[in-house]
Amino acid sequence: MHPRHGIHDPSAGTPSRRPGSVRRTLTVETRYPAGLRGTLAVHGRGRDLVTHADGTVTVAATGSLEIEVDGFHSRTVTAVRTTPAVPALAGLVGARLRGGFRTRLREVAPDLAGSQPILAALLDDVPIAVLVSGTILLHVARTAALAAGTAPAKPASPPTPTEVGLPPGAPSATELARGADQCAGWRHGATIMVEVSRTGRPPAPTGPPAPSLGSPDDPLAWHVGALDPLAPFSSRRHRRIDLTPTEAPAEAGTDAELTVDVLFRDSYQPEDEPQTIVHEYEVHGALDAHSTRFTRLAATPRVLPWLECPEAVPSAAWLVGQPAGDARATVRRDFVGPPTCTHLNDTLRHLADLPALASLLPPAGQISS
Repeated sequence: MHPRHGIHDPSAGTPSRRPGSVRRTLTVETRYPAGLRGTLAVHGRGRDLVTHADGTVTVAATGSLEIEVDGFHSRTVTAVRTTPAVPALAGLVGARLRGGFRTRLREVAPDLAGSQPILAALLDDVPIAVLVSGTILLHVARTAALAAGTAPAKPASPPTPTEVGLPPGAPSATELARGADQCAGWRHGATIMVEVSRTGRPPAPTGPPAPSLGSPDDPLAWHVGALDPLAPFSSRRHRRIDLTPTEAPAEAGTDAELTVDVLFRDSYQPEDEPQTIVHEYEVHGALDAHSTRFTRLAATPRVLPWLECPEAVPSAAWLVGQPAGDARATVRRDFVGPPTCTHLNDTLRHLADLPALASLLPPAGQISS
């Protein structure tokens, strides 16, 4: 266990669905079907589920995708298959996941969120889910170095990626250093940058075992396949968003609100070891039911890899007073640098879909208290 690891307090299980609510669940998995130096396969699934006042449910939207990615360094998309099929998404072939993928997505399918909201949400998650898949490579390299007794000391000069056990084409220490101050965990002087300087690679995160997110009394808590066992050397990103109307305001003139409950988890599956969590956040808040502006919002870190990462938690409140539908643009424009976290940013980006989810809520007269 790295002495400067972050918080390790993972959640377990999933809250019960409330009558009159809507729940979105998403998973994005990465696998290495031909070995760790081969191509990367990305699999995504998701569902929007409306729970009515009488407990019955309506599946409002579903979607799934498979993406093939070639090359460790370029991480270039070589194939895209989705259900439902969207021919325009063939335009993503050739896009690089290390930069420009979301821009390409907006260019080839600008109206995807309206027509296929689950596919749009899954594709928005793909670049960082692929980035997190590199945790497996770091873990394997670290495990091999420890087993061989060759954990690197400070080198005389920055080593190449292959010298520290990473695949050819992996970013060098010099390239990694250019990422300094992109977020709290990568700020100058933080654990990651110290290790990059010392060993030529970022440290391998050491997270806690992953408790199940299963809900034994609710087989519909997640979409099909969301909680299946992971294959060795694979990773999975879970997202859950619950949107629920609050009870009628107690005071006259008080605006009705919608409460938001979010879970985000990144985990990976080593060989012959428990599934391990890298990142986990909860986000709780509310938005005005009419204007859909956030009235309160706060993040709770449950698992973070490094001691410095929680410094970004207060940034979630920056969205208070902002329209939920603008969250992606707001986060892209304003949530930058050491006060932020890449993975919390991604979670906040998904809140841009709350107005669309709100449109799925049953009429207020059908909601029982």
